[in-house]
Amino acid sequence: ILVQQKLEESEIKKLGINIENFEVDQYIEKLAANNSMSQTDFITMLKSKNIDIYEYKDELKNKLKRDKLYQKIVSTKLQQMGDGELKAYYNENLHEFSQASGFDVTIYTSTRQESLIAVKQNPMGVSKDVELKEGSFQAGKIDANLATLLNKTATNTFSTIVKSDQNYVMFYIKNKHNAQTVSFDDAKNYIQAKLSEGKEQKAIQEYFEKLKSSANIKVVRLP
Repeated sequence: ILVQQKLEESEIKKLGINIENFEVDQYIEKLAANNSMSQTDFITMLKSKNIDIYEYKDELKNKLKRDKLYQKIVSTKLQQMGDGELKAYYNENLHEFSQASGFDVTIYTSTRQESLIAVKQNPMGVSKDVELKEGSFQAGKIDANLATLLNKTATNTFSTIVKSDQNYVMFYIKNKHNAQTVSFDDAKNYIQAKLSEGKEQKAIQEYFEKLKSSANIKVVRLP
């Protein structure tokens, strides 16, 4: 932990990352709002707990510096994601980038999520607690989240299972009407965001592992 902290401090200094006092105040204001308090009441509450406000602000400033450092590391990593990788995902998952005017579906409903998972694994083995219903939807007349779910699900496949009131629901896409594919340029930012999901922590970890490796080499070379 101390090594990580020293490396963070070194990188923050090297990259010239700084936090102004007003940024700390804005962060405190957000913390106060999240606790349904005014900034003044929040500060008063901290003082009542014998927290030194100046030390508290210094700690927040260091935290915000680290946050900026992490954002910079992740941003640099994402910029290294080439068009080739993005286009490969686009071409392999064209169904995610289609927008249809309507859908013909089979709707599977159950109070048990496990029953719908079983249907996905064996469509012929539908248990008694699963209700089936044929349906058709017009894209402009359904909830935007449902339209997104149906659009990104390939024809002749099952959608992901979603929670609806007391039941679980899954859709089998039989047909899409007038499906138009979004261009790669329009989909690029979405693909980049999706591929980066869950990779932020890995990018930060790899960044500091390289720094540690470099630091170790320097130590070895000392007389």
